[in-house]
Amino acid sequence: MDDEYQWQAVAAIIGVFILVTSVIVVLIWTRTTTTRAKAVLSREADYRDLSEAGAKTQQTLLRQLETVNSRLEDVQNRLDGVERILKETE
Repeated sequence: MDDEYQWQAVAAIIGVFILVTSVIVVLIWTRTTTTRAKAVLSREADYRDLSEAGAKTQQTLLRQLETVNSRLEDVQNRLDGVERILKETE
């Protein structure tokens, strides 16, 4: 009868060991998954911020380019006028 209880005790210890190991593995897995998710969210936020900054910069450059084009057209018109005057005086 004593041998039966020893096997039951060994089986119980093995069962508890497997249960504790399973719980530890699940906790580690959950923590790792949570950490990865936080990292992905942080990275996405950084990319979003970078994208917004790029869009703002692009809009600023577009406005500056429009200003430069406007000034260039004005210079071209003035140069055309000067050329016309020079041709008339020849």
